[in-house]
Amino acid sequence: AEEEKLAQEVSAACLQEGKSSLILTPDIAHAEHLAAAIQNIFGDIVVLLHSDESEARYREKWRELRQGNTPFIIIGTRIALFAPIEKLGAIVLLREHDWRWKNEQTPHYHARLTAEILGKFSGAKLVLCSPCPSLETLYHAKKDERALSSRYQFLALPDSENKNIQRPNVQVIDLADVRFEGLFPLTYPLLEKLQQQKIAGKKSVLIINKLGVGSSLLCKDCRSTVNDPITHLPLSIVKRNGKTVLLSRQTDAVFDVPAACAKCRGTNLRIVGAGTQKVEELLATHLPNLRIARFDTETKEGYAKNPRDMLLTNVDVLIGTHSAAEFLQHPEVTFGAILMADLGLSIPAIRSSELVYQRISETL
Repeated sequence: AEEEKLAQEVSAACLQEGKSSLILTPDIAHAEHLAAAIQNIFGDIVVLLHSDESEARYREKWRELRQGNTPFIIIGTRIALFAPIEKLGAIVLLREHDWRWKNEQTPHYHARLTAEILGKFSGAKLVLCSPCPSLETLYHAKKDERALSSRYQFLALPDSENKNIQRPNVQVIDLADVRFEGLFPLTYPLLEKLQQQKIAGKKSVLIINKLGVGSSLLCKDCRSTVNDPITHLPLSIVKRNGKTVLLSRQTDAVFDVPAACAKCRGTNLRIVGAGTQKVEELLATHLPNLRIARFDTETKEGYAKNPRDMLLTNVDVLIGTHSAAEFLQHPEVTFGAILMADLGLSIPAIRSSELVYQRISETL
């Protein structure tokens, strides 16, 4: 909310100077939501740019920006960095710490560094917003004793504003001490709380940063997982059109579930882990009176044109991946839970612990 407020203030300041502003967010759904909110304030000068739009519509917007004599407020994902913007006054990067700013396809680039270079060429100010900045941004915002000045200027909320922020009560459940009895990754205290929320007419959000019904397919005989033949990483288990299939999160390739292990030819294959679809199935079984919706990459497209308020209208519990954290700001949502919050700590990647901290911090 503070980031969006800042983006509006920066845009208003640029308009007063007769300049355009560029507001970037890593998530398409968030970009659409933000564009609708800012358009209610500033009108038709708001232009939305992201990769899900058709080529014809995208070309039309580019011509509008190139031929326009009035300043615009451009809102979009990292692809909006390459739009032909005249008289650019400011670039605002919301959630600058997000890993999606890095484009893994050709051409490879990082939106934060690209925005910094664009700002230097255009003379525009660059504003990096984050509740938990990336380590490199935080480092460059601190003055180096060997340098004359820091790369960025670090600005924090005034203490008066920080004191007005109401922090949630947090309860940590150690899953090592839990007897799941077929509930994994849910617990009985969580089910009880969700039922209390239902009775009180309040809404809840459950976040689990995994898609599907399981994290991997494990052979119980040789302890090997079924992996993607290209990336050699474990395939996720998802349900599509009522059929259980294997999905590569890196290539989006879909495979049928094998009848036997490719290594030992054993048939004792088990689904391990959990994802959004499994949580949805468990809740529907154990709390059938709850109205449940799922918000992940499998369902986002169907919700893309709906305002966020409409998605929560007939829902008691919303289950989603990390992008569903934005719904925690909704006034009717009074309870949230992060399932398997420390899951990323076991991933052998240099940024895994940093990502876990960032995701928990911005959710709180």
